[in-house]
This record gives sequence, structure tokens and C-alpha cells, in this order.
Amino acid sequence: MDLQQAKELFDKQGYVAWPGFMTSDEIGQVNDALDRYIREIFPTLDEMKSLVSDPWAYVYEHLDGVRCSVIAVNGLVGDFNFAAHVDGHERPMSTNLYLPMPSKPGTLASFFTPLGHHAEEMFRTGLAPYPIERTLLTTGLTEAGVDSLHQDGARIDTPHLHIAYTPAPKSTFWQS
Repeated sequence: MDLQQAKELFDKQGYVAWPGFMTSDEIGQVNDALDRYIREIFPTLDEMKSLVSDPWAYVYEHLDGVRCSVIAVNGLVGDFNFAAHVDGHERPMSTNLYLPMPSKPGTLASFFTPLGHHAEEMFRTGLAPYPIERTLLTTGLTEAGVDSLHQDGARIDTPHLHIAYTPAPKSTFWQS
């Protein structure tokens, strides 16, 4: 499979399976290509600043003291990304949740299709496919962030979000 075929498969399916192993020479070639990408293609800090016209962030703190941020850098990154400092790891750990956006001129991703699917499952089976507490927490955090924004960044206490729950054993992230 060549690079163009791999890109087409990724665009179509969202993932690519590469069977087999790479030799150290092949890994060296990948590292060289990555270095070239960073040098020649990846935007500089000044270029990133010019791409993002209106960045914003929400900062929130959990009861155990863990601090989190939701940062929007529209124009540079359009997917959902997560990073955290994890005990025992020197560098932050991160992941990207690919957000499939339609081709231009379309503007609306299918954000609510997974929600509709899970609602349908609940009506069909009589069981919630994931803990409702998760929705209460995420919408409550969003509301507090918007309230803070409209109150000049004021701290918003959220005693109504003192909610504990056990995550579902299986991921409910939309799968292809």
C-alpha cells in the first residue's frame, strides 16, 4: 500500500492497519520524515498565532484538586484533543479524538448522531447505555464555563455537580 492509498483508506474508514514490523532502518526513515515534516510543514509559533484569531479557554478544578482546561484554537485544530500530566510519566500523555467534518461547502459534523443512537438503545432496551451522570457533568461544566465567560471570568462554584459514578465497562465513543 502506498501513501496515497493509505490516505484514501484513512479518509474513508478513519484508520489504517499496517501489517508486519519495521526494521531499524525503516524506523530511521520514519524519524527522518517526521523531522522534515516538523521543519518544513508544521507551522511555526508565529504562523499558529496568525491562524487562530480568537482563542479561548475554560479552566476547572475537580474536588481532588486536579485542574483541567478546555482550550479552543479554532483555525489551527478542529478535533477534540486531550493531554494530562500523569503520575509516573515525565512527559504529558495526550490523545486526539478525530472529529469527522464534512467536505466543503458542508459545515456541520454529525455531533448528535451518536447521542441519538444511544437514546434509541435506551428506549429499545430500557437500560441507559452509559451513566447519565456523565451527561450531567459535561453539560454542567459547559454551563459553568459559559456563565463564567459572561461574568468576566468569575469563579463559578458547582455544588450541584458533586456527582460520582462508575464508567461504563465499554467505550461509548462513536466507532466506525
